[in-house]
Amino acid sequence: MIDLSANIRTAIVSDIDITAPIANYQDSKAIFTRRPVPSDAAYPMIIISPLVSETNLDGLRCKRAILTYDISVYDTNASSVNYRNVEAVGYKLANKFHRMDRFAMSLPSGVSLIKSTARGPFAAPTDDLVKVARVVSVEFEVSY
Repeated sequence: MIDLSANIRTAIVSDIDITAPIANYQDSKAIFTRRPVPSDAAYPMIIISPLVSETNLDGLRCKRAILTYDISVYDTNASSVNYRNVEAVGYKLANKFHRMDRFAMSLPSGVSLIKSTARGPFAAPTDDLVKVARVVSVEFEVSY
């Protein structure tokens, strides 16, 4: 199994347009690759899911896969500004990962990006009167 969650986090952390409104947690931005997030983490935050699905496209002489990850943005729904910021970050994430240049994100040794496709942002299941959330689903087609 290929795990890209740390690579996705690194790509996000390096993009100031995305991270500017994101809160800090300890000595970094509040961008997490696990759930539950630390209880003392502040909003707004980004959570990168573990591998959601893997589809094998192997051939006789090559190994290829489509790896799907969800990237979620959360904030409190205390004001319309928070709502709009979450939406804006969601769109920036989608723009970053949709048809991303194959060298724009470092990958594990021996893995090459063929293409990436982003869908969203969509309202996340926790989008309600207390929290606002948007999720971007990203498919990475890779060879290894």
